[in-house]
Amino acid sequence: MEVTGHVPPLPDPQPLSLFDGEPVARKKLDGGLEVIDYKLGDGAEAVASSVVHVHYRGTLTKDGTEFDSSYPRKRALDFTLGAGRVIKGWDQGLVGMRVGGLRKLIIPAALAYGERARGKIPANADLTFVVELMRVEPPPPADGGK
Repeated sequence: MEVTGHVPPLPDPQPLSLFDGEPVARKKLDGGLEVIDYKLGDGAEAVASSVVHVHYRGTLTKDGTEFDSSYPRKRALDFTLGAGRVIKGWDQGLVGMRVGGLRKLIIPAALAYGERARGKIPANADLTFVVELMRVEPPPPADGGK
């Protein structure tokens, strides 16, 4: 892949305390995934096949134990949405989010790691993530740019 032009640095993440306020939108998707928006972004929209850059904090839904966070690392995670590089709850729950948005995902085990334990995450664990969408890169053209 050839990179052309300058890619600006990501903005600083917003404080996690913003997730303590009242949600502005809430919905439950198929499979039991809960999507709760605390701030609706006004930037580019995350769609399938776009590359998203997110800051996040992951906790066990049952007791709030943190198992991972990008915030201390000060480095956002980037991945192609819908490509299966992350758990299904992320691939489904981030679609439609806009840059600058703050979203909480309450993900049932079936859309996370299911019956597999993974590090600090026990088998059959429901997970909660707070996610801040920092940047969206559009999907590549269907014809490969030709």
